[in-house]
Parts: sequence; structure tokens; C-alpha cells
Amino acid sequence: ETPLLQVSFYFPPPIAAQLSADALRGPVQAIKLVQELTGAKISHATQALDAKNATPHIAKALRIPIGQAVLRVIRVYYDIDHKPVELLEGFYHPVNYQFNAKLLPQN
Repeated sequence: ETPLLQVSFYFPPPIAAQLSADALRGPVQAIKLVQELTGAKISHATQALDAKNATPHIAKALRIPIGQAVLRVIRVYYDIDHKPVELLEGFYHPVNYQFNAKLLPQN
């Protein structure tokens, strides 16, 4: 089975202190876990996508050649006070993932 992505999470220290690696490996989405454990209310998220060449670590995780292009996603969730509560960095396998968007004309 081909991996879909390799993901890393980053949290502010007060939030990180309430999380465990085992909990983050579980079936609950990380941001949902943050909300459940901390009571954080999510206001919005930002997301950026770019292409990167796979480092040895990413290549091994995705089972692809070192240097192969992958899609990197950086997503930051913010609480209602506009403070970041989670940063997700994901590297998506180039064969199993593509980005699509519906574009609408502005009036």
C-alpha cells in the first residue's frame, strides 16, 4: 500500500503539554483533539501549498526517490483570539494526491 502523506504537527507549548504522541496517532483528527482537550474554539485556518523536493526523510516515509517533487501543505489553525493553536506540515505523495479548486468569476 502506498502512503498518502507524511505529516508533522507543531503546537504552542501550553497545548503541546496536554497532548501525547499516542493520541495524535489515533483516529481523531489532531485539531479536534486539541479542541476536546483544551477547549479551544477555532475561528479559522490558513493554508498554503507549494512544491518541494523530497528530503531523505520524506522520501523514505512516502517510499519515493530522494529529490522527487511532492506537494507540501502548511495549515495553521487559529482560535477566536486569533492565536495559532496548531501548525500542520504535510507532504503528499505525488501519485496519490492532486489539488483541485473551483474558481468563480468576481462580479
